[in-house]
Amino acid sequence: MSSYVELHAHSAFTFLEGASLPEQLAERAADLGYEALAVTDRDDVGGLVRFVEASDKCGLRPIFGAELSVRTTPLFDGSRDFAVGEHVFGLVLLAKDDEGWANLCALISRGRFERPRGRPFVTIDEIASRARGLVALSAFLEGPLAPALHKGDVDEGVRLARPWLDIFGDDWV
Repeated sequence: MSSYVELHAHSAFTFLEGASLPEQLAERAADLGYEALAVTDRDDVGGLVRFVEASDKCGLRPIFGAELSVRTTPLFDGSRDFAVGEHVFGLVLLAKDDEGWANLCALISRGRFERPRGRPFVTIDEIASRARGLVALSAFLEGPLAPALHKGDVDEGVRLARPWLDIFGDDWV
C-alpha cells in the first residue's frame, strides 16, 4: 500500500476541470495502491455515491469532501479607505465525521440555492458557522493563501491565514 493520499481530486462532476468518472478515480487509486482518496468536486458532491460504491468494490477508503467557492468581502489594503475589490477562491473541505458531512452539505446547499444560478459561493462567515467536523486545506493554486505564496510574501500569508486558523484551528492544513 502507498502512504500517499490524494486529498483534492476532481471527477467529471467538476465540469471543465475533471475528466474521469468517480468509478474510474476509485479504480485507478486502488491500482496505484492507495489506501484512501478524496474526491473534492467544485461546489458539488453529486458523484460521491458512485465514488463510495466503487471504493467499496476496490477496497479503497473514500474521503468525503468538496472544493467550495468562497467569496470574500471587499479587501482593504490599509493605506486607503476604500475597497480594492472582491475575490473568489476555492477552499477544499473534508468531512471528518457525520457532523462534518452534514455541515459540508449545508454549505453546498446554501451556496447553490441562495446565490445566482450557476454562480455558487459561500462566505467566510457561513463557513465559520458550519466548521465543526470539517478539515480545511489551504495549499493549492487557487486557495486562500495563493496570492501571498505567488509573491513570496510571508507577512501577507500570515494575514490571509489568520481567519482560517481562527475558524479551524488544528483542522487547517
